[in-house]
Amino acid sequence: MSVEDSTGAEVRTPTGWIQRYLDAWNARDVDGILEFMSEDVVLADMPLGDQVHGAAAAREFVARILSAYSSDFQRRLGDLVVDDGATYAFEFTETGTNDLAVPGSRFPATGRPFELAVVSIGRRRDGKIVEHKDYWDLTVYLRQVGLMPSAATEA
Repeated sequence: MSVEDSTGAEVRTPTGWIQRYLDAWNARDVDGILEFMSEDVVLADMPLGDQVHGAAAAREFVARILSAYSSDFQRRLGDLVVDDGATYAFEFTETGTNDLAVPGSRFPATGRPFELAVVSIGRRRDGKIVEHKDYWDLTVYLRQVGLMPSAATEA
């Protein structure tokens, strides 16, 4: 995101690169997503216990995510964003339809909508992500897409 200061000059805000990163995800642009990452990047999806090391593994990881659960997901940046140039944290909301499943996946497609609150934290070096971790509630997702009974149906 950029804004103009009182002289009309463009000023980069801390959310700028983060918004562009989410935009690349929303566009399903594997190359665009990888442009934000270092060659030695470590990516982790904490709820699923997935972690990959290096750009080649990150490429496979991102491609798998883009084909694994939703063809129409959208990531919307939230209000809480912290970025000091070396470390960052941000929240985003992801919405979509659970209409995809990787063959042999433990999570089949159900066609149901979902909305997730996600928190990402990480480190950057020379403007590139070197470590990135996503935190979200797997139980909330599974209940929304009908793969786990809701608390109300268990009672």
